[in-house]
Amino acid sequence: MAPADAMWLGAAWVGLCAGLSWLDIQLAYVGIFSLVFLAVRTLLVPALSTAFAADYRDGKGLLATTESKLLWCNTAVSLVHSCLSSALSLAVLAVVPIHDWVHSCTFMATLCLSLSTGYFIYDFYDMVVGDLHRRAVGILLHHIMVTICYVLSIYYRVGVPYLVVMLLLEINSICLHLRKLMAMVGFTLTDRVYVVVWQALWLTFYTTRMLLTAGVHFAVFLDRAHFPETFQFATAFTGLTVLHVLNYLVYQGCTKAYRKETAYLKKL
Repeated sequence: MAPADAMWLGAAWVGLCAGLSWLDIQLAYVGIFSLVFLAVRTLLVPALSTAFAADYRDGKGLLATTESKLLWCNTAVSLVHSCLSSALSLAVLAVVPIHDWVHSCTFMATLCLSLSTGYFIYDFYDMVVGDLHRRAVGILLHHIMVTICYVLSIYYRVGVPYLVVMLLLEINSICLHLRKLMAMVGFTLTDRVYVVVWQALWLTFYTTRMLLTAGVHFAVFLDRAHFPETFQFATAFTGLTVLHVLNYLVYQGCTKAYRKETAYLKKL
């Protein structure tokens, strides 16, 4: 992306975060976390990658191009987000009792959603500026949809516990991002640890992206009469419907990658 376009997109990002803060002070955390992830991407990830990833440091293998390094950094930040959001959602569900799945709204739960919303806004910017979105338009659509759902949930204090549960999908995302990073530095199915990551990926995919999503979708439908406004239920139900489609696309991508790696292994 041209520097001028990146500047305008950055201005839109700042304007969005400022607007959310003006709309509701609790939404200010979204902007704060968005900047935190930008700092992680700009300062932390390149430094750690240079120190510990030889291919990144030397520009070798699958990290020989600028685009591949941008993808590496983007994926590394995504891994950080997945670890943080899944851990925080587990903590919220373990510590905070939920008596009303539609109207319950605690500070910890709001903070949990704000963390991920801030990340999605940051990642949208990073993918577009780095021209990484051309091969992953579905991810941008996911970020837009989830950001809308999360912002509405925080603003209206409706359906927050359901969204905290949905962040458990990030457990699978940990495996997705970790596998991708490992593949980029040369791991294959001949490496035992890489095989274990693949196995964890499939296990968490079926348990979170399929079973958990279906369960929450059904629970939201049963709770439809408890939503204060019809559009709030419609947003939640439609968002989950779209998520099933996106999860199927993730499944297709994983299946394609696994078959490709299996075919390569057979040639050895």
